[in-house]
Amino acid sequence: MYTGALPRVPMLSHNPKSILDCVPVDAVVSMMIVCAGYRMNLHTEEAPVFHCCTSELSPFSLQKQLTIAHKYAMEYPTEKFLSSPSFNLGGFQCVESLRHKMRVGCMRPVLDKLTTLFRQQPFWTRLYRKVGYAYTALLPFTRHYQFESTGMLKLIGMMNEEDRNTFDFDVRKINWTEFSCNGMMGMKIFLMKDDDEGAIRRTKIRLISHQLISLLPVFVIFYMISVLVSRSFTAWQIFLPLMIIAIMFSLKSWCTCTKIKPLEEYREEIEMIMGEPIKSKKDKTPMA
Repeated sequence: MYTGALPRVPMLSHNPKSILDCVPVDAVVSMMIVCAGYRMNLHTEEAPVFHCCTSELSPFSLQKQLTIAHKYAMEYPTEKFLSSPSFNLGGFQCVESLRHKMRVGCMRPVLDKLTTLFRQQPFWTRLYRKVGYAYTALLPFTRHYQFESTGMLKLIGMMNEEDRNTFDFDVRKINWTEFSCNGMMGMKIFLMKDDDEGAIRRTKIRLISHQLISLLPVFVIFYMISVLVSRSFTAWQIFLPLMIIAIMFSLKSWCTCTKIKPLEEYREEIEMIMGEPIKSKKDKTPMA
């Protein structure tokens, strides 16, 4: 999984307060079973409609999702990256659209050519296409839809305590931070096989080094500004504060109040549920 080189697909709305109507699949399945039982006990031809949604009862904002994803990406970075991951919604839609077209139209073929020169199979076209498919699939969830869920509350009110525990679809209980972290950690462990603690530590060091190296052009610009302002090539009283500010701004992405579950704690929970240890990447031995 590469981060940084992928196109930033412009969203229809840059409003961080936009609500993502996400629903855990187990809540949907539980509510479908209860709805089927409810319909079987109706003595009319009525076809009741129930919404299993979270936008009204347990709203999950786009900003919260981006904050959690950003914290996770910095804490457990992918082993392969080209630049620091970005999760901001800044900029105008026309500018973002132009940047996206330039990356897809210009950057993608260049990267494939470079990959071919190193005698590797080009994959950037396929990667950018997958990003486009994912964006198209997620686009309907950013259109500010909001569904009332009064029917859900009605069903919950008619159930006894035992049924509510067996078929729990009360979305008001969802902890979105834990839900998001579980999803991202599950993909990292089961899909990407990228859960080696030693590799994660080394990747974090590489990521910090990459952030500092990427500041070199900024340092040059700041130095030129200090020379022009002070008319001296030793104007450290101007250059040094600017350099410190740039470093702090670059590394501020590592400082956030959002707390996520440690990867080891998630692994222990899954192993307890599965009743067997998870086979991680470090456990694999090459075949003779």
